[in-house]
Amino acid sequence: MELIPGTAGEEEEEEIGSRVFVYEVPINFNEDIVQRDPRCLTHMSAAEIYMHRSLLTSQVRTLNPEEADWFYTPVYTTCDLTPQGLPMSYRSPRMIQSAIQLISSNLPY
Repeated sequence: MELIPGTAGEEEEEEIGSRVFVYEVPINFNEDIVQRDPRCLTHMSAAEIYMHRSLLTSQVRTLNPEEADWFYTPVYTTCDLTPQGLPMSYRSPRMIQSAIQLISSNLPY
């Protein structure tokens, strides 16, 4: 199989452009929600979970916020599901507000 330049699987090492700092927030914003309802791992909300997990091991991640171009806050707002499997969107604004307060009161970024 021939690789097309610029596609996944290319063996040439590329220089990393943007850097992402992943905030460490209490697990009640993310992993606790998944533990309560494992449907999140296969639901439409799974994207936010896999994005977070992917960033934790990504080459673009930086542990130094001074180097960061982007900041990721792992708050799983769409993973809080009703018994019917629908996101409880009315809770999302409170979760986001709580995360913002936590980060802005404890971190300079």
